[in-house]
Amino acid sequence: MLKLQSSPRIARGSARVADVGVLGVSWLNDELHVCAGDSDTLRMWSAPQPLCDVTALGPALRLAVSQTAFPGREVALVLAHSQLVQSYLEIPPCSTATARRLVERHVERLKSFPGPAVWNAQSAATGTDSRSCIVHMIPRELHDALVRACLQANLNLTVLTPASELVASMVSQSSTSGESVLAAVEIPNGVVLVVNRTNGVPLLRRTITGSWAADFERIIGEVRRTVIFVRQQYQQSVGEIWLGGSGLLEEAIRSLGTAAPAVIRLQPEPTRDGWGCLVRGFRTAEVNLVTREQREARQRRVVSRWGRGLGWLAISSSVGLAVFSQRLREQEWTNRVELGREVARLEHCLVPLRAADQSMRQQRVVIEARECALRPPVQVWLLGGLAHSLPPGIVLTNVGLGRVTNGWQIKVDGWATAESSESPAAIVERFTSAVGQGPLALLLRPRQTASATSPAPVETDVRASWTSRLREDPLQPAGKAQSFSLEGILR
Repeated sequence: MLKLQSSPRIARGSARVADVGVLGVSWLNDELHVCAGDSDTLRMWSAPQPLCDVTALGPALRLAVSQTAFPGREVALVLAHSQLVQSYLEIPPCSTATARRLVERHVERLKSFPGPAVWNAQSAATGTDSRSCIVHMIPRELHDALVRACLQANLNLTVLTPASELVASMVSQSSTSGESVLAAVEIPNGVVLVVNRTNGVPLLRRTITGSWAADFERIIGEVRRTVIFVRQQYQQSVGEIWLGGSGLLEEAIRSLGTAAPAVIRLQPEPTRDGWGCLVRGFRTAEVNLVTREQREARQRRVVSRWGRGLGWLAISSSVGLAVFSQRLREQEWTNRVELGREVARLEHCLVPLRAADQSMRQQRVVIEARECALRPPVQVWLLGGLAHSLPPGIVLTNVGLGRVTNGWQIKVDGWATAESSESPAAIVERFTSAVGQGPLALLLRPRQTASATSPAPVETDVRASWTSRLREDPLQPAGKAQSFSLEGILR
């Protein structure tokens, strides 16, 4: 709220009030005036009874809003109150932080009310190298009561400025002189005394209790002393004096004309409702006593609503993602169960296939050629037929196939191993019987008696076209075994 400089404008602590959407309120001591609407359709309302207590401001504003049909939320309030204090302070050259501490110390020393104060320092003209400012202050309790009163009417207080700033704005818009301007304008139960340079830099702000009619001599004396103070303090004369109010103004002009070489003009007094209209057109408020927290309250509420909305959105999104993830996990578990069942079914189907594959592997052992260096092997169909009829306990070592006059001569050598109580001879007999009844329909008979130690080899004088030696060096199987050699004709 404080920015002390020689410039007439203060960036911090200033506020702009737009014409459209702003309710102009003037509470000057005990009179309340309200103005709403745009420049074409002004709607004005005034409190029928004096408003002395701030607690009655909320109901009065609600009634004013309903009477003027104000659709907005923002309020610009011009205040004249017994607890509003304005003082002039000179500050030596120092940093902004030090100047702020000096102003705070000045406020604590000057305030006449208990509790903290809300203040605003307005840069003012100075006649020396030091800086100066006009300090405006009100009790924090009064500030909060005004904010609460506006909230009761569903309004937001955005501008709170002293009546002296409204009078200074009226004088700066009307003045054409090249000198300083002094204005003494009557308000309800008081007279506002303002001194400005023509470039807008403030020199003095005061509010005098009373009226022209009741306290004429005292007010005239204050005006004269103010002219002398400006000449001595700033080495500058007052070029124009503006008088506003009702009663005895002509006498004031005659009285001041003899004491001050200044142009004296009459400022038209606003009507009973005119103060609200002046507030309504009050665009620039260099002094705004509304705290920064209150000025930003609306934006903070909007940010808070957006934050809550985004928070709920984030929570909803999180819940949705959690539900979606849970459903994905359930679906994954269901798929895993189904896959497990399918694997079990396939494993069950694989058991007979593995058994068939094992049986085919055992049969292939019999019919595959074990060596590549021998004569061309016997055809697979012959080996397959013999393997089909081969009982357990029979091990074939050589199979020979040769062309003869009346067909094909087949010679088979091998071992017969006794199993359980069955003798090797019985096993060989069962083999020859199976071959005769099998797909080959081959009648085999013993070719010769072989020794117990080695099987009889295939004779070399037989015109054999193919020979399959199934074992290169056949060994006698363990246990009770007997070699055999069979032959027959395949027609």
